[in-house]
Amino acid sequence: MFGDTRLFQWDSTSQTLAVTWDSSQTNSYFYHPLGTILTTKLKASFAPALIGLGLTGGQQRAIDVAGGHGTLDPAFLGRLHLSPDQAHAVTRAFTSSFMDGFHVAMLTGGLVLVVAAIVANRFIPGRDTVHVRAPGDEQRVAVEV
Repeated sequence: MFGDTRLFQWDSTSQTLAVTWDSSQTNSYFYHPLGTILTTKLKASFAPALIGLGLTGGQQRAIDVAGGHGTLDPAFLGRLHLSPDQAHAVTRAFTSSFMDGFHVAMLTGGLVLVVAAIVANRFIPGRDTVHVRAPGDEQRVAVEV
């Protein structure tokens, strides 16, 4: 959620979200992250990387949630009162986890492109077409060989 949280009420019985519209308030919105290959891999590898850095449970949870969305603001780390060594270690762990997810996302994207190229090569007519003239006709006719 972003903005005034009082404008949103979750009904767990009916599994619905009630939203109050108040034009006198600043913009607020409710969002649910969709979870991509990158953020899924990032979340799976970032939390374990934070263990052993001397963080409190609250700091670790806050950093894990903030970094799980794909960005980690250095100013946010400063507000958590981390030592310079801890901030550097968290940044290094986030960068490593992000790149792990990025590599998986690029591999998946590359495989999709290869499959698309194979399908296009197999099912779209190409170079095997020969152009011949029909007797008495000046137009070209394509004949599959």
